[in-house]
Amino acid sequence: LAEEALATVRLNGYGARMPGQLSGGQQQRVALARAIIYKPRVLLMDEPLSALDKNLREDMQLEIKRLHAELDLTIIFVTHDQGEALTMADRVAVLRDGQIQQIDTARDLYERPANLFSAGFVGEMNFIPAQKSGDRIDLSDGAAWTVPDAGFANGKLVVAIRPERLLIEHDANALALEITLDDAVYAGAGTLLIGRMRDGTEIRARIASTRALGFVRGAAITLWCPPDALRFFPAAAA
Repeated sequence: LAEEALATVRLNGYGARMPGQLSGGQQQRVALARAIIYKPRVLLMDEPLSALDKNLREDMQLEIKRLHAELDLTIIFVTHDQGEALTMADRVAVLRDGQIQQIDTARDLYERPANLFSAGFVGEMNFIPAQKSGDRIDLSDGAAWTVPDAGFANGKLVVAIRPERLLIEHDANALALEITLDDAVYAGAGTLLIGRMRDGTEIRARIASTRALGFVRGAAITLWCPPDALRFFPAAAA
């Protein structure tokens, strides 16, 4: 059984090695083998990858996903790493003060958060105070958008949009958002633009670095918001 469990985690022939002769990733695989040798129906993993470096952690994420598919068992995976949760889970639960805020697929949790807490907790999100009157949305800086009815009664609301959904190229179908640039943070393939609306509301946009050339602090920039990327929440929830 021990050799079978080691083979399952791709450690054939490692059974005679001492812990000091194993890498961090191999030690983690041994821990998995020790857990699955009992053929459990449910496996609880409490932040099992937190001590590994980035590359090992990503390798082990794929290894655990493979084991989940091969062994057909339920895995409850506890983590504070949101990227890890979105990468690995079939379903993600967001907890706040012991109360479940949302249980959903990773895609729906990220793209269609159920409430303001989930929207702000998972990933980056821009929040813009606004006022709704029919199809008209008046932003806190005085600008106005016309959008299909957001499903809320007229009154104060919060408009939410992910930084990576903001565009810097003009789009006739998108809504204009004017900002003054505070900083452009280069991060390899992507660049983070940080700016402010006229009322001081901070806005972040993540764009390809090849399209961020020439941006300077203090520049006036128009960002474009695709209507399907907008999420609306009652202001009372804030």
